[in-house]
Amino acid sequence: MSNASTPKMPANPTVWQFIDTATAHMPLTQESTSKLLDTPAEQVLSQRWETEPITLGTHLKNVASTIFYTDDQQWERTYLKFTPDTCITLDGLKAEYPDVVLERMASGHSSKEVSEYGATREKTHYIFTIEAGSGCLTGVDLSPKS
Repeated sequence: MSNASTPKMPANPTVWQFIDTATAHMPLTQESTSKLLDTPAEQVLSQRWETEPITLGTHLKNVASTIFYTDDQQWERTYLKFTPDTCITLDGLKAEYPDVVLERMASGHSSKEVSEYGATREKTHYIFTIEAGSGCLTGVDLSPKS
C-alpha cells in the first residue's frame, strides 16, 4: 500500500524510473494511480478505471492508465501506457529485464498491434507491450506475482 515512505515520481522520469516508481506504489488502485500520476482516475465500467493522458517531464508523453478490478472489486492489475522520447526496442527492454520472455506475439495486420513480453521481480509480474509497427515499447501491465 502506498504510504509516506513510497517514492514520489521524479520530476523528469525516464521510462525505467517511471516503472520503478509505479512498482513501489503497488497495488496500483485508482487512488494510488491518481496520486502517482497527479491526475484523477475516472470509472468507465464497473471493473475498470482510467486516467487521461498526461506528460511527465520531457521523456514521457501520453502517459495514461487503465486500472482493472475483479468482480468482487479487488484490484487485479494496472496497464500503464506511454510514449517515450526515444524508441526502446526489445534489445533495450532486455538490457533492463534480461529475464523477459515472449508471452504473446502480435498476430494481426495492424501496425498498432503489440507483442507482449513478461518478467517477474519480487512481488510484481510485468507484461511489457512492444508495438508491431514501430518495434517500440509502449506500455507495461503490472499485477501481483501469482
